[in-house]
Amino acid sequence: MRELIGQKVAERGWEVIALEVMPDHVHLFARHGPKASASYVANQFKGSASRVLRSEFPRLKS
Repeated sequence: MRELIGQKVAERGWEVIALEVMPDHVHLFARHGPKASASYVANQFKGSASRVLRSEFPRLKS
């Protein structure tokens, strides 16, 4: 999960302030540009991580 978040941060030019990955959830503080809303940033992380994890672990689809 850390790697997936790191890839998205590098891709978008954002900065991770704090990151804590738990078995069932993630705490993330990120610095982003003024044009990106907090909901947009969250959706970018959730969407990209979901696609990768579902392709690696097909049982997550159900």
